[in-house]
Amino acid sequence: LLLAEDEAHRPPRRLLVPLDGSARADGVLPLVTAFALAHAAEVVLLRVGPDLAHPGPGPVTAVPEACARELEAGLAPALRALRDAGVRATTRLAYDSSPARAITEVAAAVE
Repeated sequence: LLLAEDEAHRPPRRLLVPLDGSARADGVLPLVTAFALAHAAEVVLLRVGPDLAHPGPGPVTAVPEACARELEAGLAPALRALRDAGVRATTRLAYDSSPARAITEVAAAVE
């Protein structure tokens, strides 16, 4: 994590938390909850789905609704747990053949 000098002593206002549905990824949620509550930060849960429109590199332009519903449903328990703990939380979905690229693009958009 790199912070500009003027931001070095300010906690982030927003935390982007990519989740893939695995227990290992979900294991970060207690730490995210504690940090978000301690610093009044908003949490943005992200799930990256497959690029169903075209299997090559680049972002997707159209996604079947069933895929979107499935990805949202996968984030629902984490979203509910965060909100029940008093954390401001939202979800974002991204679709790309490269999850790393999708995470980077969403991170830039939510700053």
